[in-house]
Parts: sequence; C-alpha cells; structure tokens
Amino acid sequence: MAPELLEALTVQLLTPVVMLLQQHMVNNRGQCKFCGWTRWKWRFWRRRRRCTVFQALDLAMGHGLDVAWWQLFASVGNEVS
Repeated sequence: MAPELLEALTVQLLTPVVMLLQQHMVNNRGQCKFCGWTRWKWRFWRRRRRCTVFQALDLAMGHGLDVAWWQLFASVGNEVS
C-alpha cells in the first residue's frame, strides 16, 4: 500500500475517534454527559452507566490486537471460531 494512501486512511479513521472522544469527555467515574442519562431525574437508587464510547475505545486500545479483532467480529455479527 502506498504511504500516501496509508496516511489518508489513518487520518480518516482517527478523525471520528478524536471527535467522539472530544464529545464524550469522561469524569473520574468514567461517565460523560451524554451516555446513561434517564428521562426521570429523581432516580437516586440508580447509578449512571459508564460512557459507552470510552468503554469501547478502552477495550480496543487497552488489549491486544486479537481481542480487538474478536470484538470487531462480534459487533458486526460475524460468527468466528
């Protein structure tokens, strides 16, 4: 693959990741202001969920390439043994 094409693909893949990370900035509990909010604000007994964008990127970047491939196949619905 040509270096110019590889650079272009890398930028195209990283741009939405950076945009999502900027939109879903998390606090010290791993929660952002978008994910996990309920409509009814008086649910004291329910905790807000962790940010799903943060969880997905943490899984993909924090584990090996084999785990990332398995997660990718599972998310697109391909059964792999």
